[in-house]
Amino acid sequence: MSLERKESDDVLTLLRANGFLIALAIVVIAGLAGWEPLVVAAESAALRGGIVALVMFLMALPIGARDFGRTLRRPAAPLAGIGINTLFQPLAAWPIAQLLPADVGEGLIVAAIIPCTLASAAVWTRRGGGNDAVALVVTVITNAACFVVAPCWLWVQLGRGDDPARWLPLVPQLALQVVAPMAVAQLLRRSARIATWGTDHKRQLSLAAQIGILAMVGLGSARVSGRVAEAGAAATLLALLPMIAAVVSLHLLAFWAGLVSARPLRLDRADTLAVAIAGSQKTLMVGLSLAVDLGCSILPLVSYHVAQLVIDTWLVDRWRMAGERREGTAETPTASRTEARPEEASE
Repeated sequence: MSLERKESDDVLTLLRANGFLIALAIVVIAGLAGWEPLVVAAESAALRGGIVALVMFLMALPIGARDFGRTLRRPAAPLAGIGINTLFQPLAAWPIAQLLPADVGEGLIVAAIIPCTLASAAVWTRRGGGNDAVALVVTVITNAACFVVAPCWLWVQLGRGDDPARWLPLVPQLALQVVAPMAVAQLLRRSARIATWGTDHKRQLSLAAQIGILAMVGLGSARVSGRVAEAGAAATLLALLPMIAAVVSLHLLAFWAGLVSARPLRLDRADTLAVAIAGSQKTLMVGLSLAVDLGCSILPLVSYHVAQLVIDTWLVDRWRMAGERREGTAETPTASRTEARPEEASE
């Protein structure tokens, strides 16, 4: 009986530790398999925009204006994240893209030039105990600037992006989906009751935001299900292997650049994690729109989005556990000294 209970506890522990990855696998499989409700939902721009806005609101509600102000007064961390996301990644993607078929390589370049992901950067930074205010600042600035940054990189790397009519509609769209929900959340925090509630329920709000991210991954996977069905599963997998290797390499390079930049900038652990994540993660929604308009493959974008969630879940959890072990080690000598000299504690 005790053995069965132990096995049951082990299963529950595994599910709790890897619940998101399991849910992510289920959502991706359902989307790529062409599950009809997901395929139909994926065509709704209003639904996609609504999910993004809701997730941004959920992420901004627990964060006070002082957190943003403190981040902007010490701009080294957000500037590093912005630099890695908008400069380092496009430059690193160029030589990698030359090794792939033309349309796939162009899709990889699009994946590299788009802004920081609209939600998961802050969610994963918070998951690892990092400074999510830094991640949100990087998210807002890179998305607000993408209507200028993306055309410039498209012109430099692909000889495209000189038509302003393609990019002007992005300005109000991004304002509604990213900036407005965060502004509303901060206005609501002017109420002491709402501010306290948001701070006290930070964990639950992060969980709700992760569910929203899963929904967006499912919709993105459903959008490419038609191509997967046409090519056949085996042929698609064989063709995807070099692309997946390229996507993973690009993401890890950017993550590594974030970690390396921390030392010369003298960033603490919380800011270092925020720079690594916000600098390496990319949004799916803006990328899909650009790729469809340009006629290049959207597979690198979906693959990058899924890969960054899988890889960063593993990396962030280990980062958090390493930090917890470090804190435990730092507390142990103090506890030992207190136990050895109880008279000091009584004083």
